[in-house]
Amino acid sequence: MHSFNPLDAQILLGLYGAHQADGFSCLDIIAACDAVNNSIPTPEEFTEAFNKLLYVSAIVIDGEQVALANFGKELINKAKTNAGAKAQLGELVTLVNRELSTYKLKSMCNRQVWTREQYQQAIDLHHSHIKP
Repeated sequence: MHSFNPLDAQILLGLYGAHQADGFSCLDIIAACDAVNNSIPTPEEFTEAFNKLLYVSAIVIDGEQVALANFGKELINKAKTNAGAKAQLGELVTLVNRELSTYKLKSMCNRQVWTREQYQQAIDLHHSHIKP
């Protein structure tokens, strides 16, 4: 049995942020996840969350194209509504996690959009664009 955790919620919010910016490259998603709470998921953490979110149809994948599904948008919008206009991102992570945690997964998908090397290159590129 698999269950959702706060990191999965952070990644979903990162995917949502990338979607809002019309970008779904690995770099876009890493930057959006970092913006949520100043941390970047490891490749393993991202892959696990990605596969759980794919399994519940919060995201969809077509080849190498990742998109936020209507269900994923609904989860985020419900959390944003419950949080109110002045909500901090950390509060949104908690509320999204609360929504996701109601789903218990007997299984999860086994897909990988980016290789470990591609993911690490995107992390390195992201760090090179951040000013100290």
